[in-house]
Amino acid sequence: MIFRAALANPVFALITAEPSAMFPTDTGEKQILNADELLQRYPGAIGGKTGFTNAARKTFVGAAARNGRRLVIAMMYGLIHEGGPTYWDQAASLLDWGFAQSPQAAVGSL
Repeated sequence: MIFRAALANPVFALITAEPSAMFPTDTGEKQILNADELLQRYPGAIGGKTGFTNAARKTFVGAAARNGRRLVIAMMYGLIHEGGPTYWDQAASLLDWGFAQSPQAAVGSL
């Protein structure tokens, strides 16, 4: 719900969708990269935020749009197993599953 509200802010939505930006430093500009790999790998990705804590491990909240629908996913305790799907593959699978569901499907309540 927080990320959905954040995406309603046009400035935030623009910034989170950028794959890279030039950042001013004392010695000139430095390119910074967006760690959200879905921006390059998933058609319709519109932005996200990566994170890490010892308790939650690798985390990600992101969104994608397809056929007039927008979905937001949240992932916590991200683990990568050798030979298994990458963290970004898992995020893409969640989005694919969500888009395959009926737009009228219930998602629960808070």
